[in-house]
Amino acid sequence: MSLNKVKPGSNMYDWITHTWPVGRGCHHQCSYCYVHAIGGQPVEFIPQPKPDLGKGKTIFVGNCIDLFAAEMPQQEIDAVLRHCNKYPGNKYVFQTKNPERMFDNLHQIPQVIPGQSTLGTTIETDNAEILARYSKAPTALHRAHGMYHCQLGGFKTFVTVEPIMKFNLRAMLALIGRPDFVNIGADSKGHTLPEPSHDEVMALIHALRDSGIQVILKENLGRLIKC
Repeated sequence: MSLNKVKPGSNMYDWITHTWPVGRGCHHQCSYCYVHAIGGQPVEFIPQPKPDLGKGKTIFVGNCIDLFAAEMPQQEIDAVLRHCNKYPGNKYVFQTKNPERMFDNLHQIPQVIPGQSTLGTTIETDNAEILARYSKAPTALHRAHGMYHCQLGGFKTFVTVEPIMKFNLRAMLALIGRPDFVNIGADSKGHTLPEPSHDEVMALIHALRDSGIQVILKENLGRLIKC
């Protein structure tokens, strides 16, 4: 699939310049996710044609698929990473709900190295019961463990709390850990998720900032907070 320039006003992270989808659909089937809505089934991996990635870009690799889901064939992952290695002049962003596998793949790559890659995961809530209603993804605890290994490996890391759902503050902070930054966003598509109050969201934001973590608020969070 082609390399796409991020359009102003999209729901993509505003620090991303381009996306490289590599496929569509997701094995995790999170009911609130835009990938689930547009991808359909089965999951389709499209490694050809491989685009010219150029240089000087910040590229979100696999934004319409979870490249490191347990079900993804290893040869497909290898093909994508080999192609990234041909263009070391870019920064690459990888986000997955299976970060242990992401780390296992990326810490051995000779060129897609800590200085050029940012690794992230999504932790919508610490509440396993709530999460299981809407997603077949690995648990938030599993994701937190994987991101801890990514941090120990020297990678720049981030956690995205989107769509944010009801949480226990202390447990949520423990799961998020110490990434370089945290993105926080709300449900944009009216899925009637169990959401936190304004005060609860603000408590999370203040606690993260007080611990020295950069917090990036997505525009869609404005529906839940006024600040």
